[in-house]
Amino acid sequence: MKIGIVGLGVIGGSFAEALQTAGYQDIYGIDNNQETLDTAVNMGIIKEGFLTGEGILPEVDLTIIALYPKTAVKFTQANRNFFKDGSILMDTTGIKETFMAEMATILPENIEVV
Repeated sequence: MKIGIVGLGVIGGSFAEALQTAGYQDIYGIDNNQETLDTAVNMGIIKEGFLTGEGILPEVDLTIIALYPKTAVKFTQANRNFFKDGSILMDTTGIKETFMAEMATILPENIEVV
């Protein structure tokens, strides 16, 4: 299973580290900061880092979004055509109702949101 984590701050980085510790090896990071990506690769918690979703989302089975709610919606909007058919999108934002309603209008019907 290939896992993509969008946003490698405290939450995303913790997910990456926990998943790597649990034995997952195909973990990829997406972040707008190259230094953050390089650090995560050097720490061994992601296999490779990307500044945009286009290069890796078509290959990812599970995408974990660890961004602020409005940023998560913007990222999803900008990348909606890159998600792998049948993949799962999981968010870690704390505000759900408005966020999830908007996400549902953006994504294709063949993408499952958890």
